[in-house]
Amino acid sequence: MMFNFNKKAIGPVVASSLLVAVLVVIGIVGFQTWFNTYQTGVQTDVEHGSNNDLNVFIETIIGENLYIRNGYLENITIVLIKIDGNDCNINGSYDVGLNQFDVSSCINHTVFSHEILVQTNDKIISKKVKIKNLE
Repeated sequence: MMFNFNKKAIGPVVASSLLVAVLVVIGIVGFQTWFNTYQTGVQTDVEHGSNNDLNVFIETIIGENLYIRNGYLENITIVLIKIDGNDCNINGSYDVGLNQFDVSSCINHTVFSHEILVQTNDKIISKKVKIKNLE
């Protein structure tokens, strides 16, 4: 019986190159999978944290009315509202959504920029609002 040894096999350089290429592709796919999982987790954590921290928003002042948006799914209790350091004597429980407050007793109409401070049971938020002269 005679064996035919004239068949050529791939050389060691080609075999090593193919092995390195396969390992690189596996590494890239693995890293991409890990990165997508990590990125999704971080974005979810940030969105969850943002929703917990920023649920009460001072929107603006129009005329003698202050607008505050309650983004919670239940009423909030406002303990204090101050405009430019003046206590507006407004407190109580307020609805979900946009709430309107009459601040005519504590707003200075000659000033076109106001520092608003709102205190709820668990946080204090503030915002500087610039009023444009509307004609």
